This record gives sequence, structure tokens and C-alpha cells, in this order.
Amino acid sequence: MNRFLTRLVALLATTLVLGQAALAEEAPPPGVLESFACNYREGQDSDNLMAARDYLVRQAERAGITLEPAFVWHTFKGNPDLDFLWLNVHENLEAFGRSNDRAAIAEEMSTVMERFGAVADCESNLSYVRQVFNGGQPAVGTPPSFINAFACRFKDGARAEDLSDLEDNLRGTMGSLETHRAFQLYASERITGVADAPDVFYFGVHDDATAWSSRTASLFSSPAGAQLSRHFNSILDCSNALFIGEQVVQGAN
Repeated sequence: MNRFLTRLVALLATTLVLGQAALAEEAPPPGVLESFACNYREGQDSDNLMAARDYLVRQAERAGITLEPAFVWHTFKGNPDLDFLWLNVHENLEAFGRSNDRAAIAEEMSTVMERFGAVADCESNLSYVRQVFNGGQPAVGTPPSFINAFACRFKDGARAEDLSDLEDNLRGTMGSLETHRAFQLYASERITGVADAPDVFYFGVHDDATAWSSRTASLFSSPAGAQLSRHFNSILDCSNALFIGEQVVQGAN
């Protein structure tokens, strides 16, 4: 599986959950994302996936379990070698542990993973996520959402401490642009994964492709945006991709 995407997948659902609800005055606390990077098995498709989703919801109701919000993301651009991303959002690491244990002991849930396994072959991971910028308005007015994401490594001589200055620059520059009033930007670090994973992930939430393209053009046509781009590129070397996603389980939130 594409190495960039198998690590990037651990970020995206939290983007949509927090991006739709957050306000500029108060950044949300870090959440935990349980992610599945998946390829459909032969003869299976999104209809089969949604049938498995329906089975999950029914079995959880029978077990008296309240599910976490869940999202499915499809790749728009970036040439990944996976079909879809399934993402469960947990309030924190303890909430993930409780959710996992509830499902493990509930007889009604014992066949859920088997049902999904018949539809797709998946790789799962966990990550933390934090908000970097909040324009003050909901990022997604009409789902599905549109995501631009970057998986980055530090350039020679750059350090984690350099991110503080970079993110201050990001906030100042984006905060000065009217186009970014309904924009959310997040960074993430992994909990599980291989040792050579990227150092940091950044991902932004947009209402649609038009919002993304106009926002990107506005940012990089401004003098401050050009300076920000130089600052970003002096510290980080990144791969990027675009995704489209929608919520498939409402959960308690």
C-alpha cells in the first residue's frame, strides 16, 4: 500500500468532525482517530461497504453500544493505491480503549469485523490530532467535504521546534485573508505505525473543490502567502493529496 497514504489515513476523519464544529475562540482538544486504509475485495464496492455499515449500526443497537462518529473518504487526486479510508473518531485515547473493550465483550459485535473483512482488506492505525488554524466559521456547509493533506519530513537542519514559528506564520497569514474565514487546518502525530513515518501531517478542510481552489489561489497570490510558502518549504519536504469524504455513522456527537 502507498506509504504516504497508509500514514495519512490516520488523520482525516478528525478533520471533518472538528472542522465542522470548531470556533475560532476555542481550539478543540486533541482527539484520537482509529483509521482503516482499505482496498475492496474482488466483486465488492461501495454498496457492499454501506451494507456492512448498516450491519454495524444494527448490531451496535442490539448490544446497547453508542458508536463513535465514522467517515469514509475517497481519493480525488494523488494517485494512491487504496480504494477508501474508513475513520472512527474518539474523544481521547481512553475513549478509544473503552470503545474497543465494549465491542470485544459484546456477542452482538463478534461478527462485525468479519462482515467488513468480506468487503475489503484494510490496514489500521491510531493517531493524535491538533488544530493549527480556525477561521471562525464552519468549514463544511454542505457535505461531502474536500480535504487537502500533506505528509511531511523535516529538511536537513530543521527541527520540531521550528514548527512553532511556522505555525504562527500560518495563523497570521491565513487569518488576514477573507477567503480563510471558513477554513480549518490541523496537524497530526501518530500513535501507531512504522519508525520511518513522516514527521508531521497537515491537512485542511474545505466545503468543496471550488472553495479549495479559490482559497489556494488567494493565499499564494498574496505577498504574505508567497513568504509563507518559502518559510514552509525551507523547513519541510512534503507529499500531498486531495480527498472527498462523508460521514457514514452519526455517533453520539
